Amino acid sequence: MDDPLGKRTVGLEAPDEEGRWLDEFNKNTIFFDWDEQGNVKSMIIDSIDKFRRAES
Repeated sequence: MDDPLGKRTVGLEAPDEEGRWLDEFNKNTIFFDWDEQGNVKSMIIDSIDKFRRAES
């Protein structure tokens, strides 16, 4: 997977039994949605983001 901001390539683990692909940092999970003919209809990216509350 290409990371243009980091200017690097992030590796993906092989898919698990449910078809989920996990990146090498365990932060992003990728799923594919298939149609009846076995073609990919969509790609779903589940990402973990952390935000810090600004100090006042």
